[in-house]
Amino acid sequence: MSTELPKRILQLNTEHGWRGGENQVLLLAKGLAAPDRAVMVAQPGSPMAKASREAGLDTTEIAMRGQWHFSAIRAIRALIRDQQITIVHAHTNFQRPHAKRRLEGSGVRGHHRDVAPGRVDAVHQAA
Repeated sequence: MSTELPKRILQLNTEHGWRGGENQVLLLAKGLAAPDRAVMVAQPGSPMAKASREAGLDTTEIAMRGQWHFSAIRAIRALIRDQQITIVHAHTNFQRPHAKRRLEGSGVRGHHRDVAPGRVDAVHQAA
C-alpha cells in the first residue's frame, strides 16, 4: 500500500455565505495546503472565495446554481483535468452526487476519489 499523499485536492464549496461549515472548509484547505496541494472552488464574490485567496490558496470562482447547472459541471470537469485533481471533496450533502459526476466526466486518467463529508443540515423537531 502506497503512503504517498494525493497531489491535488479540490475543495468544493457552493455556499454563498459564511458560517461555521465554511470556516471548517477553509481551515481544512489551509491545513492540507502544501502550497500546491489544495484547490478551492467557490461561488463568485463569496466570502469563501475572498478568504481562501487571502489565505494564499489556489482559488477558482465558478457560479454553481443547482444540481443540473451544466456550465458549472463543465467548468469543474475542466479544472479537475487541467489541475490534475486526484480528490474532490464536496462539503455539503447537496454536492455529493454531483461531485462524483464531475469527477467521472473529467477525462482525467488514473485513480480518483470522491470524499463526502459527515456534515449534514440540522433537522429541528418540535418537543
